[in-house]
Amino acid sequence: MSGHREPIAGLAFSPDGKTIASASYDGTVKLWKPDGTLINTISDHSAGPGDVKFSPDGQMIASSGVNSTVKIWKLDGTLVKTFTGHNKVVTGIAFSPDGKTLASSSADKTVILWNLDRTR
Repeated sequence: MSGHREPIAGLAFSPDGKTIASASYDGTVKLWKPDGTLINTISDHSAGPGDVKFSPDGQMIASSGVNSTVKIWKLDGTLVKTFTGHNKVVTGIAFSPDGKTLASSSADKTVILWNLDRTR
């Protein structure tokens, strides 16, 4: 799989294993089939994403940005929600097993728990 113009910062398989998400410093998240076929490109992290994760049901992805944001997307590239609250780069993200909470960690030495019930 090739298609990013800058280094890749995050990589994740969907829960069913049928889709791979890659997040790059070129400001995009790309969705791929395991055979390397590009499915979709999401372009909205102007400062570049740092991490990417699929929701447990595989219906959404979360990406973290070096611009201190966390974004939730539908797989078609529709932005669902942007979370702000960190003061430095978001270094990691993780969905809870039930998909109702997203945790984000930051270089600002904080962890924030985001309620996702209102984003669906």
